Amino acid sequence: MPRVKLVVSYDGRAYRGSQVQPNVPTVQDALEKALREIRAYAGATTFAGRTDAGVHALGQVVSCDVHWDAEPQRLGHALNGVLPSDIRVMRCERAEPEFNARFDAVSREYRYRVADTPRLSPLHAGIIWAHSGPLDPELAAEAAGKFMGRHSFGSFASAGFSQRLDAEGLERQVINCCWTSIDSPLVALLESDCLYELRIVAEGFLPQMVRNITSAVVDVASGKQRPEWIEYLLVSGDRRLLGPPAPPHGLILWNVEYAGNLDATTGNEG
Repeated sequence: MPRVKLVVSYDGRAYRGSQVQPNVPTVQDALEKALREIRAYAGATTFAGRTDAGVHALGQVVSCDVHWDAEPQRLGHALNGVLPSDIRVMRCERAEPEFNARFDAVSREYRYRVADTPRLSPLHAGIIWAHSGPLDPELAAEAAGKFMGRHSFGSFASAGFSQRLDAEGLERQVINCCWTSIDSPLVALLESDCLYELRIVAEGFLPQMVRNITSAVVDVASGKQRPEWIEYLLVSGDRRLLGPPAPPHGLILWNVEYAGNLDATTGNEG
């Protein structure tokens, strides 16, 4: 029974997250239903990272055993023939029998997109946070840089996690965190001159961590807080000091890296 590695892209707006939950639509449930429909299902799928309700993915990685003797590419085509149109298998390849999409991952990259405009066209409203008021890119870049390195992220986890885990359990290593302006044809269609992206790469993430980091960076960029406030949040570990997380629809799980493997989204060496 072969094990395969799937690179999956999805629009998360119709789903209550990536992981199976009772009585609600999830990406995992849709994928496993598709595997059953083509008679390839051989056991539960394993996702590289959990995404919240409404969060998207470009390079989510999934491992699973399958009943499938043909070429892996044909499995991807078969799945895309029965999956909902907002979920697509971008690549399918054979994996080693012990490969685990979650535990073998060495890093994950998320990107969050925000425009400094109160209005977005319906074409953009589901993938970009429309922020009312100007954002200072230099302040945002300074704030984002303060997350680099190993920190305890108690102030940036979901309320349940920040209360349940100790400081060590809340530690994560952030490899890169930067704020950039996007030069894209999208900008010409926005009622704004500026489309921004927070890019963050880490060995692992806590629930709502990226959305809370984005919220804090935007508070600094909008002048509500000074960049030094980020340092205070990291040291305090108090979730109550930070407001609500950034909306889920601006967030994309961009890529998952594996030791010695190819970049999940582009096929290039990471």
